[in-house]
Amino acid sequence: MKANRSLAALYRQQFASRSRSVIFLVIAWTLLGLLFAVVFKDLSRTAAQTIKIYQALPPAILHSFNISNDYLTHVEKFLSGQFLSVYMLAGGIFALFMGVGSIGGKIEDSTIANLLNKPFSRATIYLTQAITNIVSLIIASAATGAIMYGLFAAFSGQKSISVQYFVSAFSGATIIFITVALLGQLLGMVIGKVKAQAAGSAFIVFSFFLNGLGALAGAPTWLQNTSIFYYFNTVQLRDFYNLDMRRLAVLLVASAVFLIIGTLWFRRKDLYL
Repeated sequence: MKANRSLAALYRQQFASRSRSVIFLVIAWTLLGLLFAVVFKDLSRTAAQTIKIYQALPPAILHSFNISNDYLTHVEKFLSGQFLSVYMLAGGIFALFMGVGSIGGKIEDSTIANLLNKPFSRATIYLTQAITNIVSLIIASAATGAIMYGLFAAFSGQKSISVQYFVSAFSGATIIFITVALLGQLLGMVIGKVKAQAAGSAFIVFSFFLNGLGALAGAPTWLQNTSIFYYFNTVQLRDFYNLDMRRLAVLLVASAVFLIIGTLWFRRKDLYL
């Protein structure tokens, strides 16, 4: 019973340490979402003229930016081509830094000793950090998705908005965030905070542009498959409002692998504090 109380206290402590970042993130996305909703309402008034301009562009460019013919007449299509790309890129970097800081950051500033002195195994400590990150990201995404739906329902001018689209969009993005956070936690422990942040950020940015410019550049399939964003099929989401679970399953498997390797590595890692 005492051990359970101690573990519960540890979770509360870790959630509290992340609460400010989560609240700030949700507020930032809320303000940005309001801007996107108002912009969509204004653009939709001249959609016919604007779409003619888009149709004159090469199809590969439109595909790269996830733009369809009804881009400015449906909130769901507009979000897929604009907000969602920004959300995944910025949210991915946020998730990476959260993961890196949970172990690598604590090793660097020696606060990991506070956790090691608690009556828990190293595996429990590592898993506690991972679970806290995962739940925090789920809460942030769920809150953001619900607020975004409300904002677009209220301010976009579109009479009917698909709930399924918002659930699918933010669920898929959350899976990417979780994968990146677990990768960051592993990298931070192995190569240190600064190197992990630099390497992880470079990977995310490269993946983002590789996925977006794949059609334009004619990149081979195997190269596109190295992009983490490839596994969130935004084209299927845009057209059918649902997720490509076969691709997302790859990210779930990768997340499990990162978690297992990280837990085993942390158990054996030499820490000089």
